Order: sequence, then C-alpha cells, then structure tokens
Amino acid sequence: MLRTLPYHLRVGLILKGTGLKQLTAEEEKIHSAFARIKDQRTDLLPELDFVKLSFYPYSHQLHDALVLLQNERILSADNPHWEILRLDEERANQVEGGARKRDPEAAAALLALGQDIRDELAVTA
Repeated sequence: MLRTLPYHLRVGLILKGTGLKQLTAEEEKIHSAFARIKDQRTDLLPELDFVKLSFYPYSHQLHDALVLLQNERILSADNPHWEILRLDEERANQVEGGARKRDPEAAAALLALGQDIRDELAVTA
C-alpha cells in the first residue's frame, strides 16, 4: 500500500491520472469529486475526512493536500482568482515514478481514480 507515500502525493497521483494539464479550481467540484472517489476507495485515501457544507462535501485534509502540492510546485495557478490549476507534468511524473517503485498496484489504482473524476475537473469555457 502506498501509505508510506504522503497523502498529498497520493492526491497528486489522482490528479495526474485525470490526464488533464489544466483542472478546474472550483472548490465545490474538486471536493465533491474526491468525496465520491473516497467512497469508492477508502483504502487509498483514509486520511481524507469530509464534512457536509451547505451544498457540497468539504475536506480540510484535501485543502491541505492541494496547498502542499502547490508548495512543492506540482500544482500551480497562474491566475489571481484561482480559476484554473496547472499540473506540472515533470514533477507529477517524478511522483508517479516513486510511487510505482513503492507499490505499482496502488499507484495504478490512484491514477485510475483520476480518470473517474476527469470530466468533473476539466476546465470548461
């Protein structure tokens, strides 16, 4: 299991698994998508706890993971209003390589979860 890989990097692998270089920065969409996949695969992200806000589930741990991914320059936003997030492909590939060495099966499962939320996180015009 990839529990030896920090959970923010597991979140990064899921985002990489979307295949998108640009993702929506809409908090409601991101948190809702991760709450859904957390329900599907609780074993891969046990650290994420969700509380129901007025209209969508919210996770402080997911918020922290996104901030940590930004601090490590895996995720960024070039726009001041955080409308679009950019995934740094080179750094995401490094994370993927390390994860595949530790646990190829879990890494593949995390990447596959990204495909499940791809449409929700895609940037729309």
